[in-house]
Amino acid sequence: MENSNHIISILKKYIGGLFLTFVGLAAIYYFIYSLIEEIKRGNSIDYSFKGILIGPALFVTGIYLLVFTNGGRFSIQNLSPNEKRNFYLALGVGFSLGFLALYWVNHTLEIYGYDTSNL
Repeated sequence: MENSNHIISILKKYIGGLFLTFVGLAAIYYFIYSLIEEIKRGNSIDYSFKGILIGPALFVTGIYLLVFTNGGRFSIQNLSPNEKRNFYLALGVGFSLGFLALYWVNHTLEIYGYDTSNL
């Protein structure tokens, strides 16, 4: 019985990690890539700063769950100090990539003549 619970917890880990990775990739595509393509075409754009920031963070967190966790219930309170540090490091890297993407989008907007005064 314990072996089947362990297998189920590993499956949940992979499903959760794949889900976060997929949602992160979808957010990156929708909020960053398609936005840049619309800017290049000169079309009217609608952008979300939250979407630009959260896409890379979800992607990196999903990769972290896939690679660095053992499975089972994921709770920050149950992580060891080393695991907590790695989790927050992964989250920080994801948000750093999000801020870099935000800078890149802002720079691209300026290059193509869009008004960035409200940023």
